[in-house]
Amino acid sequence: MAIDRNGASDELPGINEHHLLDMVLAHRAVFEIMAEWAWARTSRTNLATEIFDENDDRQRLFPVYCRRAQLWQQCIPLLAYATLRKGAQARFKDLAWDPKRSAFYFTLKRWSSLQREGTRIWPLQVMVREQFDVDDNERFVVISHLYSGSLDTAQAENVEAIAAKLRAKRGTGRKMATGVQRASLRVDYASTQDEAATKLCEHLADLANTFAELASETEPR
Repeated sequence: MAIDRNGASDELPGINEHHLLDMVLAHRAVFEIMAEWAWARTSRTNLATEIFDENDDRQRLFPVYCRRAQLWQQCIPLLAYATLRKGAQARFKDLAWDPKRSAFYFTLKRWSSLQREGTRIWPLQVMVREQFDVDDNERFVVISHLYSGSLDTAQAENVEAIAAKLRAKRGTGRKMATGVQRASLRVDYASTQDEAATKLCEHLADLANTFAELASETEPR
């Protein structure tokens, strides 16, 4: 459907974000090529001249890229975290995510009642960040965080007590100090995005079990 020559619109019926994720995961190499074109500091005319100047395997792809440019612009940003999000979405129906410039953050909507009104940082979240100039087995770091500053006043004492017991059990750093804004609850490393996706699901499941008694009764099914 996406490369149909007769299609005139970038708004394809029946194509939603789940389909886009599937496309990116199934055709990663193709989207990596299109990402190079999207980020190139040159015009499409110059790109076309370069591609069609010699026998280039990308010649069949370039016209498709130009016809559906808006659609591909929705897909290309997913390259960085499609594997992470797809795996977590399949397991947690109330998943929420927030891709930042240097990392990706995930939480579960069932914890919305723990968040103080007016704050933008999720109280319970898992961060996944790609690292550079490190050993291969530490290329991705996965960290579960508690942000006390975002907790609803009525829930803060219970959440922090559970978090303190969890940190003591795991030996995660020193005892939580009074008024601490951020505390790490679990840290893992992975060498690939697939491994990081597995760790992400483990962290979310761990938090879901640990804070189950504080989850909202209206969590999405």
